[in-house]
Amino acid sequence: MIGPVPLVFSELLPGDRVAGLACLWTAELRRTRQGKPFLRMELRDETSSILPAILWDADPDQVYECPTVVLIEGDASEYNGSPQIRVNTLRLTKEDVGAYLPGTYRPREELIDEFTGLVEMIEDEDLRGLVNHVLEASPGFWSAPAAIRFHGAYRGGLLEHTLHVMRICLSSADIYGGRVNRDLLLATAALHDIGKADAYDGPESRQPLEDERLLGHIVRGVMLVERVARDIEYAGDIPLSDVLHPIISHHGELEYGAPVTPGTPEGLILSGADTLDASTTGYFDLWRDKVDGESWTYSNQSRGWVRKPNTYDQG
Repeated sequence: MIGPVPLVFSELLPGDRVAGLACLWTAELRRTRQGKPFLRMELRDETSSILPAILWDADPDQVYECPTVVLIEGDASEYNGSPQIRVNTLRLTKEDVGAYLPGTYRPREELIDEFTGLVEMIEDEDLRGLVNHVLEASPGFWSAPAAIRFHGAYRGGLLEHTLHVMRICLSSADIYGGRVNRDLLLATAALHDIGKADAYDGPESRQPLEDERLLGHIVRGVMLVERVARDIEYAGDIPLSDVLHPIISHHGELEYGAPVTPGTPEGLILSGADTLDASTTGYFDLWRDKVDGESWTYSNQSRGWVRKPNTYDQG
């Protein structure tokens, strides 16, 4: 007997009956003006396309852990000119969610090799040792997502983002020469988001752990680096405060979550590199998730409309 088949969103037309498997990517319980509960969702297919969906008369007591594979029945429709699915029934399944999750743009093994090579470029032995010990204390780093949304929200996203930031910082060090400390730039780029390494309930989870919600990844990362520095009795020529400052300030502005603003050239470069990669990767992630045929879409990250690049290749 043939069971439910995965949906392919690009094949759906308005008015089509919909019945099949999809990944419940996000789920938010809301209420109508009359107080009736409904579920606003994002569904993902195996091609990484995402469609909004809505389930009226939702059970307010049902808890949905995203991402998870669900069996849905309903109708393809449009809302404000954009496709969506009006769900009539939704049932949780035990299907493997892995096939629905996006991944890094390059094989993760390549990213690991390149990342470890950049760490080995740190000539200051004390600083390189600190970085390696922090990584040893963060086993989730190699598979964690970079974020829950906006950029790198997939297995290996944190590694990918960190590598990109390191490469941008390395290029910046070449531009500014001896006016910046290349070792410090590489080390702090490698560790700037280390607080995200074990912040989620697994690499496929979109649920932050409690201390991530309470402290945030910057504070978690600084606490980890400080603890490891004490454990190994770090006494390098570069003071620990100089190592911590770019990590603490890498969000750039107080209103963006930085406890302090960048006050060193390494801090300024790291902050700019972080923003550049998060914005650019977020842009490409946005288009990787879209159903074919769209040329423009609204980006919540940039708070404006963005155009699909003419040379974009989803392969």
